[in-house]
Amino acid sequence: NKVIVEGVNIVKRHQKARGGVTTQIQAGIIEKPAPLHASKVMVICPGCEQPSRVQHRYTEAGVKVRWCRRCDSPIDQK
Repeated sequence: NKVIVEGVNIVKRHQKARGGVTTQIQAGIIEKPAPLHASKVMVICPGCEQPSRVQHRYTEAGVKVRWCRRCDSPIDQK
């Protein structure tokens, strides 16, 4: 249950040079994104354009929909 978010949780990896006939891996310090646990990531609400927590509700038709806790609007309507 991990996700990779662009520009967040960047780690530095010290890469050793490896030379082969088919691949040439460059030596040096490489920055790459590391995965985050899914519970640490928030959904951006399309109504208020802010990161917010999610609550689940049922519509009148009985469909389960995610709702924004910040602005009290549905996040995904179908």
